[in-house]
Amino acid sequence: MKDETGQDEEHEVFSRQDLYGDYRSCYLQLGAEVRPCRDPGLLKRATQFLLRNPNLKDIFTVFPFYQAVTERCGDGTDSRKHLTAFIKATEMLETLCLNMFLQPWKKEIRSLKTFTGAFVYCLLPVLSGSTIQSVLASIGYLPNSDASQR
Repeated sequence: MKDETGQDEEHEVFSRQDLYGDYRSCYLQLGAEVRPCRDPGLLKRATQFLLRNPNLKDIFTVFPFYQAVTERCGDGTDSRKHLTAFIKATEMLETLCLNMFLQPWKKEIRSLKTFTGAFVYCLLPVLSGSTIQSVLASIGYLPNSDASQR
């Protein structure tokens, strides 16, 4: 199918930087919600980008995707439930990234309380402690286990 410029949409060539620019633009729009990306066009382009790159290890440079997907999926684990939980955990990480991107001046978002339900029930069951630590550190978050703040 051709787009308005006459290019074939299925074979459109774009770079990782182009995709990142489009992603940023979605959130810089006035009134954009701080939640995981749901833009169908952008998700389609991201899928096309990932499918045309044979070595995805070069794509996932900060987040150890393959390691994270498999490290907590043991024998007897329901794969569908594990992947559903993994998606939920990565959406939570995406929301944390968006908070840092859109509101970097807020000091309260720089730490993540490790005793909260979102951390305990969403991240910990799916991702290893080392993966959580490295990803949070790379986006500027500090895990905070001080339960006295409750």
